[in-house]
Amino acid sequence: MRHLRLAFFVFVAFLSATCHADSLCPWINKATAFGVLGVSEESPMASVSELSATVCNFTYRDGNITRELRITVEQAKDPEQAFNAYKAHCGKDGNSLRAIGNEAVMCATNKGQGEQVFSRVRDNVFTITLTTSAGNDPTMPRDVLIEKAGLVAEQVSGNLF
Repeated sequence: MRHLRLAFFVFVAFLSATCHADSLCPWINKATAFGVLGVSEESPMASVSELSATVCNFTYRDGNITRELRITVEQAKDPEQAFNAYKAHCGKDGNSLRAIGNEAVMCATNKGQGEQVFSRVRDNVFTITLTTSAGNDPTMPRDVLIEKAGLVAEQVSGNLF
């Protein structure tokens, strides 16, 4: 019985050592992020960078087209005030989103074709920015950008709860 327990603990230790998750971005994994961008994480034109402990950036470049997913999460002393400051970026064009964090709003980005989601979960305020450099990107038309930005916001919100 004692050898069986030892074998079990060795197996679990080996399994955890070989099957660790890529923790570059704590709110979304690489496969999901690059799936949102319409490519595989194995693509040589796909890159990920953690700009800081609170910012993850996923980029796909192919010729003249660049697609980017940027996730920013920060802890705020007054999350409602911080959220309202971000929400002001949308102006009156912001669309409230239901069931994402404590509250959320989505609007078009200022640069290029893209969508932004601003939300808060408890003491965290987060932004999702999904953009493409091509005005007529067949992989990322406006309706797809809206849908995918919302799905990423749902996942990040869920991971923050």
